[in-house]
Amino acid sequence: MRVTSCTMILFTLICHLQVHGSSQPQACLPDDSPPGRFVDLLTTVVQAAEGAIQFLDHTQQEMILDGALGFVMFEAQVNASMRKTACTGNMTHVTQTCGRIERRLCLVQRKLSLLVPGAIQAAQTSNPSYYDNFEPMISSEFWSSSSPLTVETDQVTTRPPNGSTAVPIDCATESKCDYCFGLLLGTRRNEEQGPLERCTVSDTCLQMATLPGCTEYALSHQMLYFLMARQSGCADILDHKLKMAGALGDLSDWLHSLCSRMLNNNMVQFSSGEMNHDLFLENVGLCGMAGVQGAVRLEWLPAILNIQDPATGCFCRTDLQQPVKKRGREKRLDTRLSNGCSQHCTAVGVIALGAYIEHFMPQVCCAVKVA
Repeated sequence: MRVTSCTMILFTLICHLQVHGSSQPQACLPDDSPPGRFVDLLTTVVQAAEGAIQFLDHTQQEMILDGALGFVMFEAQVNASMRKTACTGNMTHVTQTCGRIERRLCLVQRKLSLLVPGAIQAAQTSNPSYYDNFEPMISSEFWSSSSPLTVETDQVTTRPPNGSTAVPIDCATESKCDYCFGLLLGTRRNEEQGPLERCTVSDTCLQMATLPGCTEYALSHQMLYFLMARQSGCADILDHKLKMAGALGDLSDWLHSLCSRMLNNNMVQFSSGEMNHDLFLENVGLCGMAGVQGAVRLEWLPAILNIQDPATGCFCRTDLQQPVKKRGREKRLDTRLSNGCSQHCTAVGVIALGAYIEHFMPQVCCAVKVA
């Protein structure tokens, strides 16, 4: 679990590296930073991940799908982080600073490989039909093909399809998202024709995913639609559909645009001190998974770590006797366990940790070769 001195270490780094005067979220980590500068910081994040693994170990058989999926995505992030220690080009591996963290992360990797299958099985048993709709994405391999998006957010311009604002459609709801996700994954069936082809992009789903003005969970689910399209290998089909509908921007542009709004919302929450912890973590985790620049910010890390309960390792633990206060559009399916832990919040919490680990590992483990 976290040590008490970690917050002071984090704030010292934040004060040194803080980026001022930017209108867009940016990564606060300079490329030429000495690897040792981030060792303590990355160690703290790995400690938090180890705590989350303990939570998974104790609650494996109680997992619902959204809880299990968070750890599946986190497993993909850890695997990618370990691959990034194989430095390329003019970079060389820094064994002295990296070895200890690599060993700890390797243990996390091993524990995930043992625990995640049981969590998936429990989720399938608890709700078979819900599981069937998402089965293709419930593997770390599905999420391992993601690649960084390097275009700056302020260089991206998007516009919804022609006439989309006149369509009588609401912002994304859970049931509509589930249907549209199933079309991308090829798990939906037509009563007359049987299973529909993978990468089916209906007009309704396209309009829902590009509808302007959506906020909070509806906004993050719009972004998730484009992320799932990319991971499902549907980018070309979706880009063609966007073009034919008169929309401006391709799939990558829409990921950038939607994440920019999500991360700006996080900045507002963080500045005001009024945070929806679950949504804040979801925005960081999903945009980090997409590889969008600016998802990882140093000044957010202490707040993220403080959302984790040090006793259980879960995120957003609450008193079961207190009613849950719903804010804005409802998030995806969630279950609070007997200890007060939120499965959904823990799922997005570990994905947020994964975004930081994946970002920091190359900076700690790789350094410019000295001639």
